[in-house]
Amino acid sequence: MANESVHPPHGTGDGRQDASSGRSPWWYYPGLGASLAVAFVCIDIGGSLVPAGPIAGAVLGPTLLTWAASRSRGSAATKALSATGSRNLFGLYLVLLGLVTAVGLGLGLGTDLTGAASVAGLVALALTVVLGRQADRNVARPGHS
Repeated sequence: MANESVHPPHGTGDGRQDASSGRSPWWYYPGLGASLAVAFVCIDIGGSLVPAGPIAGAVLGPTLLTWAASRSRGSAATKALSATGSRNLFGLYLVLLGLVTAVGLGLGLGTDLTGAASVAGLVALALTVVLGRQADRNVARPGHS
């Protein structure tokens, strides 16, 4: 028993889960979706926010959130990507996100329809939260990791 850890496992009543479960923190997918929504809203607002918003919302935000989630769990926050049931789910997510982006930006920039990119950002937020949490549930299921 000399090799046993003296540290208590996560998930012992303090609201945290075991890092080996692969589940993301509760704030990860809402934060990721909000970050993407910011990118869309900045495009809709226009002006000097157009170059900075998408860079902050689509590149810096997700990178920082993934780093923070990995630090808080002690394991990669992207473990859900490797789960068998989640690969198809993330493929669906990318296709849907691409369609939402194309329609939102096409209507917003191509036809000057006010608010189209912002609505696309809200849809991206919802897609990210719903499909991300489903991916976490797939990781938690026995035989799916």
